[in-house]
Amino acid sequence: MRAAGGSPSRSTRFIALAVAVVLIGAVADRGGTPAQADDGPGTRIVDLPTRPGVTVRTLILVPPLQPVAAAILLAGSDGVVGISDRADADWTRGGSVLVRSGPLFAARGLYTMIVDPPSDHRRGLSLDFRAGAEHAEDIAAIIADARQRLPGAPVWLIAHSSASASAANVAARLPPPRGPDGVVLAATIWRPIRGGGPDGMSNAGRYRDIRVPVLLVQNRQDRCTPPALAHDLRALLTGAPRVELTLLGGIATPSMPRCGRFAAHGFAGIEEEFATAIAAWIARR
Repeated sequence: MRAAGGSPSRSTRFIALAVAVVLIGAVADRGGTPAQADDGPGTRIVDLPTRPGVTVRTLILVPPLQPVAAAILLAGSDGVVGISDRADADWTRGGSVLVRSGPLFAARGLYTMIVDPPSDHRRGLSLDFRAGAEHAEDIAAIIADARQRLPGAPVWLIAHSSASASAANVAARLPPPRGPDGVVLAATIWRPIRGGGPDGMSNAGRYRDIRVPVLLVQNRQDRCTPPALAHDLRALLTGAPRVELTLLGGIATPSMPRCGRFAAHGFAGIEEEFATAIAAWIARR
């Protein structure tokens, strides 16, 4: 992302700085052993056992100050983010909006956990799997790990696009403490959309069954999931004790793709605004 004239945008510079700070002192935890509560800032790569014979890899970004909450980030599309043995700044900056924003969340006090698909679905997550019991168990194990790392701190799921089905599945099935204390749904695909989206994307019943606070985040310029869909989804969340819709400014150009990680649907160019709005809302809960 570059500003006019070819110089890096303010958002890009901030992401690069945040990545550089957070990635200092990276360590790996291959056995899934919970970290100590006084872990210093940096990264942890954890292969966490979730079901018999199955692990889920998470990249943990530890904030420089005392965390206000834990945030588990669920990527859209097929859910594959590709966490390597040594996740670096280039990998983080080139990912989807939640991967790009991970260091920004950490810089704002969130103990940030970026999640890859489980080891038995490495090639990606289908909608049926996102809506199923096994996926809910995988995420429940990550929530339990977060609660052990940060005793007493709230744990939130932040989902983008089609991953909202995952967050809704877990939140509807599992109340806290096994489930999350709150959910953020960004640019949610919750029903079939014109010109794209998996068949049967609608799982409206799961959204009605969510019983924790929900923040909806939408880019006004999103042509893939227009703001009207977010307004409709807000009306559907009848079981949540609190629902709020945040509309962000957005940057759209004719050269932007309609959907994808570097489209308005992926909050391209407004990562700082995106991360700030979400972190501030979580901190107020």
